[in-house]
Amino acid sequence: MTGRGLGRATMKGVDHIVIPLGRDHLGAMETLAAGAAGAAGMGYTPGASGGHVTLLAYEGLGRDDARRAIEAVVSTTVPFSLHAHGYGFFTGDDPPDLSLHVQVVRTAVVDTFHARLWVAITRAGADVAKWCAPDLWSPHITLLDRALDAHRLGAAAGWLARRHHPSWTIAVDRVAVTGGWPEHQQAGDVLVLGG
Repeated sequence: MTGRGLGRATMKGVDHIVIPLGRDHLGAMETLAAGAAGAAGMGYTPGASGGHVTLLAYEGLGRDDARRAIEAVVSTTVPFSLHAHGYGFFTGDDPPDLSLHVQVVRTAVVDTFHARLWVAITRAGADVAKWCAPDLWSPHITLLDRALDAHRLGAAAGWLARRHHPSWTIAVDRVAVTGGWPEHQQAGDVLVLGG
């Protein structure tokens, strides 16, 4: 149950546990994404990505079972902070796999929270995407990922390189569960850290 892949081709209907960005960081992300998209000659729709850090992507677990597993971890976790700094990109086997992001620094606190969620959700019976396993997970905030190719990536990176990128400290006091239940395709439960 450590994930049989859940690649981009099967992501439709997959549930996610995410850290949603607050208003300030969402605004900063939107500004960066819109500017990078413009430099790359791409359109950009504000609010399309929802601004978040994905903790886990999974399938095969009903909403109530997922909530119980997640809540057991979230209710015993003290709020903490993430640090995001710098840019990166992911590649894959297909052109749609190319994406540009702001990197999130892995710390002991972040890693412990992620690992506890991963254990809880896999023990509950979920099939977790292999890229979410604790030894592979690369936390990030996606800026661009649709219609991005190597030429556009270069143009976006060039634009970003000319901007000052402040380090972000992001307060984490909640997680959201989004996606795939047949009756619930959009944002679902929001669970507050510490109960």
